[in-house]
Amino acid sequence: MHFFTGIGRVSPRMDSFVLGTGQSLVCGLIGMAYLLLRSEMPSMAALAEAWPLVLCGGLFSVTFGFTLQIIGQKDANPAAAVIIMQLEAVFAAVAAWVYLGEGMTPRMLIGAGVILAGVLVSQLWPFFVAPDGKTGNSITL
Repeated sequence: MHFFTGIGRVSPRMDSFVLGTGQSLVCGLIGMAYLLLRSEMPSMAALAEAWPLVLCGGLFSVTFGFTLQIIGQKDANPAAAVIIMQLEAVFAAVAAWVYLGEGMTPRMLIGAGVILAGVLVSQLWPFFVAPDGKTGNSITL
């Protein structure tokens, strides 16, 4: 994951707040370009009505989220960071269910279960398999 985002290379050499703010600015500019290139432009009344929600969502979830992610990844082991990033979609779905009352379809539940199972197997596998490939104890996976 560090390879795709570049955070692993850049964050140790750069201030986390500057990097997070820069990421948010780039995302905002790309979103604005998309909005301007669309065939239908929203009315000014619709933009004025949505402005507080966009500001709140953009400022809190994106800017603070990116910045906290960068701070967390700065000194994290890359393998641990990838595991945490893999669970991001599961955490988002559970948060939407708890805070927004959104439901999860069977497909979403199965997907979250597969991701969670993959994370658990990848983390617990060394406890059950010895370095030579033989089982470390009576439980085998």
